[in-house]
Parts: sequence; structure tokens; C-alpha cells
Amino acid sequence: MALGLRLGLGFVLVLVPLLFVVLLAGARLREMQQVSADLVTHGMPRLLAMQELVEHAQGHGAAMAALLTAPRSEREHLYPALDAESAAMDRLMAALAAPPAASPTASPARSPGAALAAVDEARHRYRAVFAEVGERLEAGDASGAAALFTASGRPSLEALMQQARALRAQEQRLLTARQAEMAERISQAEWQLAVLSLAALGLAGLLAWRSTTGITRPMLRLADMARRLAAGDYNARTDLRATREIERVATALNGMADAVAARDAEVGRIAFVDATTGLPNRAAIRRHLGAQADSGRAVIVLDLARLSAVNDVMGYESGNRLLRAAADHLLQVADGAHRGSDSGHDGEHWQLGCLGGGVFVLAGRGVDSEAVQTKAETLTRASSLVLGPDTGSVDLQFVAGLALSTPIDTTGSAADADRLLRDAEQAVGAAKASHRTWSWHRADDPAQRQRQLNLLGGLRRAAAKGELQMWLQPKWPCVSQLHGASQIEGFEALVRWRHPQWGWISPAEFVPFAERAGHVGLITDAMLSMALAQLAVWRPTHPAWHIAVNVSTADLLDPGFDQRVRRIATQAGAPLHRLRLEITESRLMQDADRVLEVMCRMREAGVRWSIDDFGTGYSSLAYLQRLPVDELKIDRSFVTEVDLDDTRARLLRTIVDLARSLQLKVTAEGVERPEELSLLADAGCDCVQGYLLGRPMPAADAATFTAPATAASPAVGATALRSASALP
Repeated sequence: MALGLRLGLGFVLVLVPLLFVVLLAGARLREMQQVSADLVTHGMPRLLAMQELVEHAQGHGAAMAALLTAPRSEREHLYPALDAESAAMDRLMAALAAPPAASPTASPARSPGAALAAVDEARHRYRAVFAEVGERLEAGDASGAAALFTASGRPSLEALMQQARALRAQEQRLLTARQAEMAERISQAEWQLAVLSLAALGLAGLLAWRSTTGITRPMLRLADMARRLAAGDYNARTDLRATREIERVATALNGMADAVAARDAEVGRIAFVDATTGLPNRAAIRRHLGAQADSGRAVIVLDLARLSAVNDVMGYESGNRLLRAAADHLLQVADGAHRGSDSGHDGEHWQLGCLGGGVFVLAGRGVDSEAVQTKAETLTRASSLVLGPDTGSVDLQFVAGLALSTPIDTTGSAADADRLLRDAEQAVGAAKASHRTWSWHRADDPAQRQRQLNLLGGLRRAAAKGELQMWLQPKWPCVSQLHGASQIEGFEALVRWRHPQWGWISPAEFVPFAERAGHVGLITDAMLSMALAQLAVWRPTHPAWHIAVNVSTADLLDPGFDQRVRRIATQAGAPLHRLRLEITESRLMQDADRVLEVMCRMREAGVRWSIDDFGTGYSSLAYLQRLPVDELKIDRSFVTEVDLDDTRARLLRTIVDLARSLQLKVTAEGVERPEELSLLADAGCDCVQGYLLGRPMPAADAATFTAPATAASPAVGATALRSASALP
């Protein structure tokens, strides 16, 4: 029954005395209803906003700590989280600073006041320190950034959180005071109603008692529910059965609790779930690895090949479908793996996650190296998936990196989890470099790491002081070599570093390290300068010779690369049409669209292009037709002992025929036996290079070098090979 009707019937019975009771009770009830509404519309949202402010401050600190420990390649994935936390704090501060809507029962003490100003001041102090930490971090001063965050950033963050908690405590005290005030007014109403009830005989007293008990108890239950919500118990609900007005308040509180719980679940989903695949993300995997401290924790990182090709050819939606299909495939293949958190059973336990960019991770606990290796071999077996009726099948190929915790890694800390993930990701790179499907992480020798750092630091000095030298390996027309001719086609330029302390340093040691550190441009510029200078020297005497220089994708992504090459050629007086630039197939396919424009501009200037190590990457024929390429260089892995394997011989002839159909010149690398040379000539290969025909030599010796007699007989060829091996 509605409260007004209930009281109206009583008024009819008690006549005039009860009229005063109705007036008094009605006034008190309206006031209590307004207080409840104020609690729901103003007090609770503000209290929840203050709670969110504390949580986002904590989240920003955690994200900042992760940023300081993350390598440069992973920082760009952390900045959005930092920005989101900062934006959330700005939004909450703006909401708290805004004046509340007009309410006859709102307390003046609810204005932002000094506590809110203190929170805002602490937030600005922390933001200033955060900005300076970011500047130092982006400037490469990671240690300085970490020191600044420890010295100033962390205290500022703690001050911010302390002020936010103080503001939250103040709001809680205000709500408690309002509740106490409301209870006191209810008590006064009880006394007043009791006096009037005595005057209105027993019926008025009964009416007063029923009115007060029918209101205060539900309100106390609602207040208790509000306190539970404020404390973070989002499961708090009430099935209150009272007057319609109070039931509406209870329904509103239940709806608010549902909305807050849904937002909290959504925040958790965003924080710990990959949006594309629905798998746990890096943060969830770190939490999974750190959930138990033992030495049986392992990580298998799986890099999905050909994702970029699917994105380029079929679009990003198809790429996303491929990722989701790959996730389902891994769940089926990885027996015992699951999407969610711990299942709770003992023994071997695996969880599948996604690190983004086509990289999956399988995190295990309670496993040994044999189980990890068996799992990796199972996961890297190639299979095919059909993405749609118009796309056909797509081969799934994974390259895996394996890492296992050591006996000393028993803390289960986030640092241990990060180390395992980092080790497994490094193992993926090692597997790709060695053309294997999986590889264990191998700890680097500290002395070797120090040597690499010293080499990287001395690379700029080496380029400036001429320690980098250009050695040339001759390229010969295949048919002329088979018939004993000695006409050189050109040379490939190979970098050599003569270190003043360590002597000759292999390019395999410093070139990949320079590429990863972003310093490969120093090597490229030095080699281009020496190659163009040598072409200028040969211009009067050997005008038909060319020199091929290897370049990196990073060079082609530099918008000023083509202008720099033109400038070097002009200064040296060298013909650009005798310069050939070689880029490896795998690197070219990674950024084909972005480098196409640069390649076309240089092709118009006369530069010729070669695809190096052809057959070791994942080329797209559509891109090969678009690229301004003149030559394919067959990798030595297809040439070595090709005459001893009919299947490999047929594959090599297929590659040559493919190049012919694209009107490209074909050069074979790594020729070391006369039988290989003979088969290449029979297959229609244009040019050859290798130790059989000449080892790399200083540029000064190239003009006087003549080819060994490789075609007379196998015996002569073997003698020539021994002679070539004696070259520097």
C-alpha cells in the first residue's frame, strides 16, 4: 500500500489530532526521501568517482613502472595505457570539481573544498614529474628516468594517492554525518508522533509506530547496502519489500550496483583480454606466471608467419579472422591449454594468450624441458585453415621461442614473468635467424654482450676513421665461365671492419647488432661512398662493371635516402646506372608498400635493384611484379650440392623459370663446385658468384683479378677451388 493512502485512512479515523500527525509525518518522509535521493544521485556517484580516482592513480603507477622496465620496442604499447589512466583521472577530477546539481537537502560541505584542491595540486606535481621521466626515457636515458621516478615520481604518486584517499575519507564522513542527521531527525519525529499519538488515543499511536518502523528499517538496510557498495562489494543487493517509494530507492540502488559491477568487469576485460582473439593478453599471462612460485614455469612464444601478407592481400579483417582461427587452432592442438585463468588442478598446466601483432604465448606451470619441447614441436607443425568461401586455405606456420625458469627463479614475481617472456621472444628471433621452427633461449655470455656494446659504440668512429673497408667478390656470366671465359660481370661489395684493438671483425657479428640498434645507416653510407668512389675510378677503364651494395629496409624507410645516394654519386663523379642495391627478400616483403616509392625514384635515377637471398622469405608474386627489380639472387642454400639431389635441382630450375617469366636476371650465390656451376648453366642461370670463382678481396685487387679455369674438368675445378680458398 502506498504510504499516502495508508496515512489517509488513519486520518479518517483519528480526525483532527491525526491531521497534525499526517502533516508532521509527511514532512519528515519527504525529507528522508530527498536525503535518499541525494545519496543516490550525488553522494554515491561522488564516492565511487573518488574510489576510481585512487584506482587509476595506482594503475598509472603500475603502468609507469612497466614502462621503465620495458625495452624500447615494447614502450609504444604501454603509452596508451598511461594516457588512458591520465585521461580517466582528468575526467574524474573534472566531475568532482563541478558543482553538484541543486538539491534542497545537499550539504554545503559537499563542495570540492581544500581536500579536492590538494588532490589536484598533487596530481599536477606528479604529472610534471611523469612528463620529465617520459622525456628522459625517450631521449634514451633509461637509468636517469628510473632514478627520477624513484626520487620524485614515486613520492609524488604516493602523495597523490594519499590526498585522494583523504578526499574519499572526507566524502565518507559527510555521508555518515548525513545518515546520522537523518537518524536524529527520525528519532525526533518518533517522539513528536508519540506525543500526538497519546493525544489521538491508541489508534494514533499505532499509526505512528507503524509509520516509523516501516520507514527506518528499510532506510537502514539501504544505508547498509550503500556502505557495502562504497567499500567495493559490488555484489551487494537488496530484496526490500516496503512502501513503493522505498522500493523505488532500493531498485535504483540495485540498478546502480549492476551498472558499477558491469563497468568493473569491462575494465577487467580490457585490462586482461586481447580484443581480437579474446585470449588473455600480456598482463594476464604475467599474472598467471606469477601466481605460483616454483621452478617449473615455462613460456612458449609463437610468431604467426604470413600475417602481414594476409593483411596486405586480403585486408585486415581477413587478418583478424586468421588470428582468431589461429587461436582456436592452438587451443585444439595444445592439449590441456585453456583461455581463462587457473583451472585449479595439480600437475602440468598451460594457458594460451596473445601478445598482439600475430604473436601468441603458451605459459605453463609444473612442466619440465621435455614437456615444453614436445609442446613446441606439436604447435609448430604446419596446417591449413579456410578463412572464408572466397579466400581459400591459408597455411599456418609458427616460429616458436622457448624459455624455462631456473631453480633460482622461485619468487613468482612480475620481474621473473617478464624475464621469461623476454627470453622466449628473443628465442623466436634466434629461431628465425637460424631458419628453424623453434629454438630454446640461450643466455648470452656477459663478455660477449659487453663486446657487442663496445662495437656498437665504436661503429660511428669506425665509419669516420676508415676502419670499415669495402671488399669485393666477383660476379661472372654463367655460360662464359662454363666455357673458360674470364669476363667479369661485376662485384658485390662486402663490409669488413678492421678494429684497432681486436683486428678483423666478422660482419655477422656487428651488422645484425647494428640493425637491431638502428645504426645500420652508418654502414650503408660508408659502403655507398666507397662503392661509388670505386665506380668513378673504373669509369675510364672498366665502364661496364657494376658494384652491388646491400641495403636495409630501415635505409629505404628514410625519406631522404635517395637524395643522399644522388649526392654521394655527384660528389664522387660516379655513374648511378652502375650501382646495384640489394635488399633481402624477407625484409622487403615486410614493408613492400612503404619502400616501393623510394625504390621507384631511385630506379628512375638509374640505380638497379636486386632481391638478395631469394627463396628464404615469403615473397608475393603480386609485389614482385610491382617492384622495380632487375635481378633475383638465389640463396646459397639452394645451390650447395644441388647436383646431388634431383628434387632440389628441379626446384632451382623452377626458380630460374619464375625469374625468366618475370623478365628478371638470375644470379646464383655460393658456387663452390664445378658440378654446381654446370647445373646452373644448364638451368639457364645468368650470373654466378662463389668461392669457386673468387673470394672477397680488397677493392685495389679487383681490377687485376682473373677467373680461375673452372670448366676444363672437375679436377681443374677442384684446383681452382683450392686456389680461390687461399685468397684473403
